[in-house]
Amino acid sequence: MEVRYFVLVILIFLIKSVYAQDTLDIALNQTFTTRHVLVWVDSTGKKSPGDILKANFRSVESYKFPRLLTSNYKYGFFLKFIIKNSSDKSIPVLLTAGDMLKQQAWLSINGKLNKLGEVSQKLKESERPYKYDYRYIKTEIKSGQTSEIFLKFEDLPSKEFIFNPAVFTLEQEALNRLENVYQDRTAFFINSILYGILFYIFLLAVALYYFTKKTYISYYSGYLLFMLLFHVYGFSNSPFTVTPLNIIPYLKIDLRQNFYVLGTQIFYMLFLRDFMDVKNRGNREQKIFFKIILLIFGIFSVIEVIISMLLKAYDIQFYHSILTEVCVLISSIYLIIRIFYWKNLYVPNLLKAASIVLFVGVILGYLGSTLGISKTTSDLFLFYPNYWFNFAVFAEVMLYSLAIVQEFYRGQTEQIRLQRQYAITELSLLRSQINPHFLFNTLNSIKSFIIQKDTRAATEYLTDFSDLIRTILEKSREHLISLKDEVEFCERYLQIEQKRFDGKFNYHIDRDLNINLQDWNVPAFILQPYLENAIKHGFNSLDREGTIRLSMKILDKNLVINIHDNGIGREAASRQKKSNHNSMGEKLIESRLELISDIYQWNITVSYEDHKNPTGTSVRIEIPELR
Repeated sequence: MEVRYFVLVILIFLIKSVYAQDTLDIALNQTFTTRHVLVWVDSTGKKSPGDILKANFRSVESYKFPRLLTSNYKYGFFLKFIIKNSSDKSIPVLLTAGDMLKQQAWLSINGKLNKLGEVSQKLKESERPYKYDYRYIKTEIKSGQTSEIFLKFEDLPSKEFIFNPAVFTLEQEALNRLENVYQDRTAFFINSILYGILFYIFLLAVALYYFTKKTYISYYSGYLLFMLLFHVYGFSNSPFTVTPLNIIPYLKIDLRQNFYVLGTQIFYMLFLRDFMDVKNRGNREQKIFFKIILLIFGIFSVIEVIISMLLKAYDIQFYHSILTEVCVLISSIYLIIRIFYWKNLYVPNLLKAASIVLFVGVILGYLGSTLGISKTTSDLFLFYPNYWFNFAVFAEVMLYSLAIVQEFYRGQTEQIRLQRQYAITELSLLRSQINPHFLFNTLNSIKSFIIQKDTRAATEYLTDFSDLIRTILEKSREHLISLKDEVEFCERYLQIEQKRFDGKFNYHIDRDLNINLQDWNVPAFILQPYLENAIKHGFNSLDREGTIRLSMKILDKNLVINIHDNGIGREAASRQKKSNHNSMGEKLIESRLELISDIYQWNITVSYEDHKNPTGTSVRIEIPELR
């Protein structure tokens, strides 16, 4: 009998402990505990508020709340508070079940429920019962009143289920908020830095694409945008942060974080495919991989939108997000392994390092949150920043950005090399055009001597011509020669032309003794066309002996070469030429000087001075020292 009595006492005690509830007296500034609240779970999800009064509430400790909601997100979760005000004035209070999607509260009066209000994460600040925080339902406990209040809450799956009931006075909530801000100051700082960097690099990528029109940069911009939205989504689920996703009504849509994961993966794969030039360099295996993985992620994105926005089947969405994570993991492992063996693709070391860093960071972040090592939530952050993952994202974005800069620099260098090669080829072509122009006239002169049977003159002429041709052939591959070689070439050329014109002109070569002819470099055969013009056009129909004076001096550290003739002048010579005829030699040398300026950044200037008859023409060529 005594044993039965003892067992009965124990059972009564246990039952009482399960259903017992302490009354919270807010006037005494009591600290709220789980002893002040009871819970009832409607597993059908179909009970009406009227059924609350008949429900069997139990202590919070006796019910094991899941860490993650799945299909049980459809359950109806109800809390029961008994709040007393023993003071002589009304006291406003704030009630919450935690950071939930939606909460509703009722006051029980004489066996009937009167609705106090409701809150949700999507309410604008102006629509909240308590504007400072969307988590609280605000009510007022009158003097001497004991109120029985019921609160229903709903939440979504695929995130941590944060059950954190509380009852605060306004003063208590303000102090609690201040303490939370202090505790999470590091998280605020880390998030702000990361978002600032991602946004800044995103703007740079957009600007770079605008100027370069490189497709892989546009994909990288999309990747950065979705990565930024992925982080902003978590940051937006806080009453103390302001982001486009929680202040712009049109962006408060039902898309979950998994949608942004899929967006990052799609643009990431597009970026890699284009950056590594899989289209032109890739083999069959590589092309098939990117086609399949992009198709899978594309289909998953469409399914995500349908499930979240149209069907609102959040339990299915939870399993869909798990499937997405598995696919991302498999594709990442495959990429990291194969990327080291894809020798046919352009895969710089920075790209390999970025892929490894992100993969390792994601794995460490996932293990840390799953094993409870890393903090995953707080009173201020529904999604607490994962430092491992954030650091990996930061390092990965930096490495990818450096890889893009490296590729851009490589492309620019290659383009400059090709332009330089093209310019050199074109320069060689121009020089090959100058030489035949002169050779044709010289061979005609030799032919003339042979016809006249002047073998001695023909032999001397041919010897001088052979020396000149030897010089041309020796220097034909050089774009720059010494001033000494240039002067010697000009002297041989003038000797040949002097014989061709039967001594109708003479020439003088003067130089400043301070000039070391061997130290100065000039474009090969640059002076010959101007000497040719002086002879051909300046001395044409001249009734006196012609004179050419070639002089050189140093002026302001520049080499100044003057070619002066006493011919008829450029104006008179141009009148004698056909209206549609221009000096081919002058055009070619102008083109040469433009190309030389582009290749060597060497600004050589040529100016003319027509002194009119009888003083002729002066050509001034100013050559800066080549650095």
